[in-house]
Amino acid sequence: KAYPERKLLEAVCGLLIRGEQKTGEAFLWYEKAQEAHINITRLYEYFLYSLPDDYNRLLPKEVLLYFSYDKTLDREHRCILYRNILLYMNPSSELYQSYIREMEQFAMEQLLAGRMNGCLAVIYEHMIYTDMIDPRAAGILPKILCSSRVKCDDPRMKYVIVRCEELKEEEAFLLEHGEAYVPAVSKNTVLFFQDAYGGRYLNISHRKLPVMDRKELLDRCYEVYPDHPILKLRACEAVLKKGVEKEEEALLLED
Repeated sequence: KAYPERKLLEAVCGLLIRGEQKTGEAFLWYEKAQEAHINITRLYEYFLYSLPDDYNRLLPKEVLLYFSYDKTLDREHRCILYRNILLYMNPSSELYQSYIREMEQFAMEQLLAGRMNGCLAVIYEHMIYTDMIDPRAAGILPKILCSSRVKCDDPRMKYVIVRCEELKEEEAFLLEHGEAYVPAVSKNTVLFFQDAYGGRYLNISHRKLPVMDRKELLDRCYEVYPDHPILKLRACEAVLKKGVEKEEEALLLED
């Protein structure tokens, strides 16, 4: 406030970028520089790198235009960029249309790699369509579609262990900042929490919220890949709920 010269703002942001600062405090400086239209190398990258988690509006148009041409962002920050576009940009805008193809491609790449987090949940919700599901995608997608966000406030816990009674198997998911995205394979799925020493606990306070609601995608997966364990369990649960009416339903339960 005392020294509002553009040169000072440029110098401060230049120092922060050279120091690879990605904190919330650094973001305030990058935001000032962006609003002042100051031309600094890698300003828009560091604007995105330091973007606060509670940033709940569309990124500035200059930033969006820049990344529509610059394709060097890593996976983590592409997730953040695409999530912002999908949540806050008008889908009919020309700029949105320029991003669609790469967002669809990115969504399929991450899906086939079996990745899941909060940003990817938004991307999958908007970018995965029924006609994109082939046998390969159908082998991976059900676990993602049935994911829940587990939030644990106990800092001693490092993993969520997911055990499915019907499949007699378990998977471990790392808690990052107290959160993990885990598949709810069936109604009998049990969650354990594991500390750094391998100790497991059932009585840890936590919250579990479903992430996606795309029944039509699950139905399409069942058409393409009916032998997927999660989909077979869902089909069995549906039969048990209404009762066996056909021979093939009885055969499904036996199987």
